[in-house]
Amino acid sequence: MNRRIHTLFVLLVIASSVSLHGKDRRAASFFFQSGVNYRFPTGKTHYPVSIAWGPHPVLPFVPVISGGFDVVPVLGYTFQGGVIASLSRSGRHGTRIGVGLSSRGLRMEHFDYQEVLDGYVFNQQTDEVRVLYTELDLECAYVFTKGRLRMDLGILGVLWHRQSYFERALNGNEVRVTSPSFLRFREWNPTMSLAYRVWTSDRVDVAVFGAINRRGFKNYATNYWDLRAGIRLGFPFSRK
Repeated sequence: MNRRIHTLFVLLVIASSVSLHGKDRRAASFFFQSGVNYRFPTGKTHYPVSIAWGPHPVLPFVPVISGGFDVVPVLGYTFQGGVIASLSRSGRHGTRIGVGLSSRGLRMEHFDYQEVLDGYVFNQQTDEVRVLYTELDLECAYVFTKGRLRMDLGILGVLWHRQSYFERALNGNEVRVTSPSFLRFREWNPTMSLAYRVWTSDRVDVAVFGAINRRGFKNYATNYWDLRAGIRLGFPFSRK
């Protein structure tokens, strides 16, 4: 049901963009934006590792906290291009459709430990683990414009997804594995962005933008948000 609602929203945005452009001076324009994508975790970010050892004369069946890992933010990139179309003569209401490429990831930093129990030595071998995602996404949003400020509310659908796994051990050894996969719109995320126009001319509009989107709705101990910021260029192609 949710997937049908998202698909209907996308179709309505596309139909509105195609049929209603051309009513005001800057009814429609191409845009291109580029910036950074900062993925940060919320909720639980510290995961200690427990070793339950027993029976033991001193610590019978008592778990021993023997290190673990911390989830830390990851900095990536974002590019997107598409069309912004007006839905009113005043240009206050509109739609935006964009296709873009972005990177996001999961990074876990392990901290050192060593435990000796009954002559057995437990050593941590992993220093850092990173899982990097490269995604091709489709964004459809409703646009509200007031003066130089523009606010977008919409959804972000993943078209294509590639995952890369990186692991580094304490002895310097590294492991890299990359595996491509296609998601085919199986994941949709809400997104909101603000753009402020800093300069305009007959041929180009220059704006700075900031955006936030929530990745998924599953109940994980650690939740992730993506913050995006950068420059957006608009190239009007219709006048009244």
